[in-house]
Amino acid sequence: MGAKERNISIDIMKFLAVLLITNSHMDKLYGDYNVFATGGAIGDVLFFFCSGYTLFLGSLGRFDFWYKKRIRRIYPSVIALSIMGTFLWNFHRDVLYIITYGGEWFVSCIMIYYIILYFIRRYAINRLIVIFLITFIVTLIWYFFFYTDKYTISIYKWTYIKWCFYFLNMLLGAAVGLYESKHGYLINKPHSRYNKTWINITLMIICMSLFYGLQIMGKKNPAWAYWQIFTIIPLFGINWFFYLICCGTWVKKVFQHPKISWIIMAIGGLCLEIYLVQPYLFTTSMNNIFPLNLPIMFVIILPFAWLCRSLGKLFQQTFSSEDGYNWREILKIV
Repeated sequence: MGAKERNISIDIMKFLAVLLITNSHMDKLYGDYNVFATGGAIGDVLFFFCSGYTLFLGSLGRFDFWYKKRIRRIYPSVIALSIMGTFLWNFHRDVLYIITYGGEWFVSCIMIYYIILYFIRRYAINRLIVIFLITFIVTLIWYFFFYTDKYTISIYKWTYIKWCFYFLNMLLGAAVGLYESKHGYLINKPHSRYNKTWINITLMIICMSLFYGLQIMGKKNPAWAYWQIFTIIPLFGINWFFYLICCGTWVKKVFQHPKISWIIMAIGGLCLEIYLVQPYLFTTSMNNIFPLNLPIMFVIILPFAWLCRSLGKLFQQTFSSEDGYNWREILKIV
């Protein structure tokens, strides 16, 4: 796909991923209704799907040049967060911490994924299905033979095992991107499956029911929690049907409205920075106006996310060019 053939469904998925991930982190803002602070795992797989989709469409080249581009996209914002933290939130981080933990687990995870996916694309691009199956089997072996917390619902929390099935969703995005780029779907000859909106919505709801149903039962009964690893299967379905829905003809109608398309692209474009700054902005001081505190909090996050990205671009241009600053690029929103 060329630059003029942007797949706007990916922008919508990134937008939805931002909303879901942010919502899952708002448990304290929900107060007694924190059961609704959910959707983080779904938001994560949507984002990893989008990353895999776009990652296999660009040029490849030498590994060091290619990986440098990934570093230049992510780490300036991570460094900018540390600068903001020093002046706004009174935390201080050394260089080693910034590199390894500055963006929490997400940044470390995706930087490792980039390395693996480069070599997959270079040497095994026609074996994505085999790699997917091998990764799936490794995930099951890890869980059943080495994972120690099987009797509580835990695989979507602070565990390394979730890196495996998030990688699976990144592979899924890569496979879909390659297939559609090869066959010209969405751009030249949209596939009929994209326009079966109500069928796709129904199937996505079924997958969500299975995904959450097993977890709810597992919280009540440890015997059910033991099988939590199989929630990754309906999670694949949620990811896939989300994508099909976002590829429907209704997408074009949405994007015909310039204000709506601008909001979606602006928020989707700030997905990394929104993730980075939000933990330092959440407050329970507005819980007395629940549920209005939730959208208000999200609106408050946006300018800080934009500031983080702008500072990152400023930092990047300072060390990457001898020319003056491109302030239009630094300050742009979309």
